[in-house]
Amino acid sequence: MSRPAIPWSVWKTEVRETLILGGPVVGTQLAQILLSATDTVMAGRLGAADLASVALGGGVFYPLCLYGMGVLMSVSPTVSQLYGAGRHDEIGRQLHQGLWVALVLGVFTAGAAQFCEPIFHALDVNADLIPGAMGYLTAIAWGLPAMYCQIALRGMSDGVSRTRPMFFISLLSFPMNVFGNWVFMYGHFGMPRLGGVGCGVASAIVLWLNFFMMASWVYFSGGYRPYRVFERFEWPRWADIRKLLALGTPIGVGLFMECTLFAAGALLLGRFGDTVVAAHQAALNVASVTFMIPLGISTAASIRVGQAVGRRDPAAVRRAGFTGIGLAAFIMLGCATLLALAPGPIARLYSSDPAVLTLMSRLLLYAAVFQLFDGFQVASNACLRGLKDTSVPALITVVVYWVIGVPVAYWLAIGRGQQADGIWSGFIVALFLAAVLLTIRFDRISRRFASAAGSPGES
Repeated sequence: MSRPAIPWSVWKTEVRETLILGGPVVGTQLAQILLSATDTVMAGRLGAADLASVALGGGVFYPLCLYGMGVLMSVSPTVSQLYGAGRHDEIGRQLHQGLWVALVLGVFTAGAAQFCEPIFHALDVNADLIPGAMGYLTAIAWGLPAMYCQIALRGMSDGVSRTRPMFFISLLSFPMNVFGNWVFMYGHFGMPRLGGVGCGVASAIVLWLNFFMMASWVYFSGGYRPYRVFERFEWPRWADIRKLLALGTPIGVGLFMECTLFAAGALLLGRFGDTVVAAHQAALNVASVTFMIPLGISTAASIRVGQAVGRRDPAAVRRAGFTGIGLAAFIMLGCATLLALAPGPIARLYSSDPAVLTLMSRLLLYAAVFQLFDGFQVASNACLRGLKDTSVPALITVVVYWVIGVPVAYWLAIGRGQQADGIWSGFIVALFLAAVLLTIRFDRISRRFASAAGSPGES
């Protein structure tokens, strides 16, 4: 017996709700990219050594903190399911446990960052650059406890469909970060001239300010009162913490594997000279900026899926999931079209070197291909998080990125002599497989949920 067709008005409503929810998240992600770009520009004005300090220190900092970020992303689907189920009084309790996890992870990771100097030596970094890189890394790392606690608060806020607070806070962060860089990097208001290290100091301060602003927003806004966030103090409860870790650890592993895939590409290309590395990094930066849009949409889809799970509404689960996946893919199709039609003008925004321009223009065509697959994989992965399905997606990520993607990239780039073209072909293979497998996984898990819920659902 065929199921009745879903009216177009229902799909339009789902699209509208996803865009309303995801718009502020997109803005937040783009604002954070802008912060990173500002750090690079301001450090570059001080000189090559300070720019290298920020680049090298950041290259260790971001992979170092990704695991904790992934673990704390478990707060959002946990809260969204409770919100959908109407169990509002439990939301504050789960947030408290998330904050305990955030605090422990933040302190541990910040401490570990102080002992990362052997990593620079293992990567054969110029000895003259290591003190600056370590200075930047150890300074910014002390902002990690605040950043992790802010991520937990944001996950709670996102889970109850309040995605705007972090957007406004991110907008405020930009001038604060610029001012902090100006003070600590250049030595104003009686502060010592710290150079690239000052960028790390400013970033750590801004991370703490972001946390206090987010906590104040939640505390003073009446919209959060039903969730009893600050009504009582709760000590750690291992049963709840264990669930958050079980859900979040695979997410952290997946994020780390994805990040290191692109880092491995840069390292493999280091043997081919400055021109190849510069073109690769610039093209990757363009792809990273466009990626922020489907990333925001996928976050909204994850929230919508989680809330539908909480309501025990399998039809809404599939509708929210495939709406998010379709929107992310459609947006990336538009980005891919732009990259394919105007690679030269985009490349000229980054460099005037003829050799870099030629190679970067070609790499942007590869980026145009993998953009579509990237949209599918990030949205499907997010929708699976909404269903609290994270272990198998993490395994898929590890296999397609490192068991398949990196060896293919190495074989093409080194074995076949294709250099950057080979690396980007490897990216395409990995992202294509991730997109296919994760989308199939969402289809199957959402159908399984429909069967378990005893509701007709939809195709």
